[in-house]
Order: sequence, then structure tokens, then C-alpha cells
Amino acid sequence: MHQLYPFQQEAVDQLCKRGNTLLADEMGLGKTVQALSFINADRSIKRVLIICPKNVVPTWVNERREWLSPRPGLMVRITNYEQADEDCLLLFRGHEIDLLILDESQYVMNAAAKRSQRVALLAMHSKRLLLISGTPLQSRPIELWNQLCLLEPGKWNNEVLMPQLFQIRYGKLMIKDMRTVPPNWVESTVAAHHAFGLLYCGAKRKSIGRGRFGRKYAWDYSGASREAELAARIEHLIIRRTKAQVFGQMSRKTRQVVLFDGRWDDDDLIPELADENFEDCISRLRGDSVAFEKWSQRRHEQGIAKVPIVIEHVKNVLREERQVIVFAHHRDVIQELRNGLQPFGLVSITGETDVEERNQAVQLFQDRKVRAFIGSIKAAGVGITLTAASTVIFAEIDPVLAAMEQAEDRADRIGQTMPVTAQYLLFDGTLDARICKILMRKKRIIDRIMVNR
Repeated sequence: MHQLYPFQQEAVDQLCKRGNTLLADEMGLGKTVQALSFINADRSIKRVLIICPKNVVPTWVNERREWLSPRPGLMVRITNYEQADEDCLLLFRGHEIDLLILDESQYVMNAAAKRSQRVALLAMHSKRLLLISGTPLQSRPIELWNQLCLLEPGKWNNEVLMPQLFQIRYGKLMIKDMRTVPPNWVESTVAAHHAFGLLYCGAKRKSIGRGRFGRKYAWDYSGASREAELAARIEHLIIRRTKAQVFGQMSRKTRQVVLFDGRWDDDDLIPELADENFEDCISRLRGDSVAFEKWSQRRHEQGIAKVPIVIEHVKNVLREERQVIVFAHHRDVIQELRNGLQPFGLVSITGETDVEERNQAVQLFQDRKVRAFIGSIKAAGVGITLTAASTVIFAEIDPVLAAMEQAEDRADRIGQTMPVTAQYLLFDGTLDARICKILMRKKRIIDRIMVNR
């Protein structure tokens, strides 16, 4: 098993002592690894249900193999939000779930959504809840409300909010100021949601047009108010560290293989591929012109098929990060990525970019005037500095490790003040995925041997 960084071990120790918790570290600090290490550390945890977005399931499966220590009686099930319902309880034969993990917990920010209601039912049958998200609220405090209700059932419906807006008279719940009441306030959940909005979201009544009986109004919860008070009230529920805070505790560069379920299978290209015969297999593939052409064509098809997933992933990263670097191989893949990410502001370098345009693109990115850099692994992977970003995403890979290392090092250079995270986005079951895993293992071995030399 791998060793945790000090800040990761600290989080695991805290999780063992706490109840329900939101793990909200910035992207790239290993939240998945910390969650699995928490399961390793707490021997009382026997039944675990992990719910995550569909495209993240393969990554959880892969990380579970890497980090989770098997032990008698431990049952871990991984599913996605679309399939999470009461049938999941049958997996544990009627027993309560010891630990329910909700990855990317912002997926359940809307309490009215069916997805959120199904998850709430599962949470009722769970002894402990761990929410994981680098962006639990993406733009406004109201997005936290349902997650807080899951973490502290009942409290955010009653104890924390109600006394400040409601009072008990003659044995009944009465509203202090009728002007603050929404039409359907009678439902306690709606009332608590509204109370949260008034306290922490600067809720305002806004006109939404005219109806049959006059002007119609609705409540707008998109604002923010009393932020310091809210932060103090939820401090005991949250573990959050930034890259800047832990910079001295971790490697300058971290690599992550992010797998997606694309239903691709490349076993017909190379049935057996292992660390020991890796170079021989790749050489054999290159030497067979028919097989190599088939592999090249399939990699191209996979690159095109991956574009919508990569765009969505980059958008999620840009919710947490100011800027991001994206590398790809094929020209049409790069162009599709440019089309999808254009609204964020971007620059691009390919083999067709002249020297003047190349320098201008780098300068715009370094001056933080655009948020995304999209480049060819070969053309943009050398000779430039992109230290304005600390996250490097590979939409496609190169089978030569040195080429990808050079591309990574566009961000990991003198002047970089943050740990660099390199993410490789791959379809599970493909030859590229197997190549990347082997390259990562080989690189870890090299780094362990060459450390401090």
C-alpha cells in the first residue's frame, strides 16, 4: 500500500474521531485516497456504499484496488447517482450501512430533485455519512443547505434556523414577521429552507410578472449574507485544505489516472500487457503495420468519443481552479475541445502555430487573461512556460513517457508556487489505459530510486 502525505493522514485521523463530515479539499489533494484510507483505519466499518457520478465509477474502482486493504467482513459497493435507490439496501441484506460516501456531493444540492430524495432515504439507513466535494457550493450559500441537512438531520430543519425566525406561542409555532413568509411555509422543510435563505442568502422578494389577481412575487435566494456566522456554524462539519496550505507536505507533482466507462475493449490488439513485457509488446505492435494502423485508428476514435467527457471534466475543474492546461494529440480533437471551451476564454498551440502566435498565446495565459490553454502534446509540450496553472489534463496520451513528462513540466517549472496535478483522462479497458497505468507504476519506481539524488 502507498503512504499518505502528512495532511492526508491528519484528515484520516480526524475522520476517525468525527461523525458525519464534508471533506472539501481542493482538487488534486487526494480526497478519494483519504476516504479509502479512512475505511482502512476504522475497523468498525464493515458495510460501505459509495455513490458518485457515473463517469467517476471506474476511477473509484481503480483507486479501491490501489488503496483499500481487504479484511474479513468488509463489503464495499460502488454505484452512481442514477442507480442509487432503496434497492441498494438489499446489497447489505437488510443491515444498516456503516458508511455512506457521496462523492461530488454538490449533485444533491437540490432537495427537491428525485436523486436527492433517493440519497436522503439511503442516508437515513446509514450510521455515518461522508460527503466529498471540492466545490460543495459553486456560487451561493443556498447550495449548501441540503448537504447540511444530510450531515446533521433535523438540526438544519429546526434547531439552528427556526428559533431565529419563529417563536412558540400558545403551544404553536408562530412566525415573528409575516412579511418574511413564503406561501407554502406550513411545510417544515420549506420553512427551514426559507429560513436559511433569509439568514444566509440575503433572500429578497422579486416580481415575476403579473397574474390574474395582480403582480406575482417569488423569493430569490441567490445572494449571500452573514457569511462569518455561517462559517462558524459549519466549521465542525468540514475538513478543507488548499494546495497553497499543504504545498510543503506533498510532492511537487502528482499524477492521477481518471477512468471513464466507454465500453471499449482493446484485447484484440495486445491480449497480454504487463510491466515486464511492456516495451516488447509496444515494439511488436509498432512492427506490425496492420495492427499499428488499427491501434492508431482506434485511438483516434476514442479521442473523438472522449471530447464531451473531457469538456465536462474541464468545466468542473474550472469551478475550482482559475486556469487549466489541456493536452491532446489529434488536430480534430483539439479543435473540438476549443469549440467546447471557448466561452471560458482560451489560447491554443498546435504544430501549425507560428512563433509569434505561440509567444502571444503563452503571454496571454501567463498574464491570466484567459482561463484555458489547449495544446498539442508534441508542439506545445516543449519550450514554453505555463506556470499560471497548476492543473494539467491529458485528453489523449503519448505512449512515450518522456513526451508526457515534458508536457507536464510546462507547469512544473521555476516560478510555480503550487503543487502540480497531472490528470490522464482515459476510457477503461483500452490499451491506452493499460499503457498509462504501467507508465505511472514505472515512474513511481524511478522516483523512489532517484529521490534526493
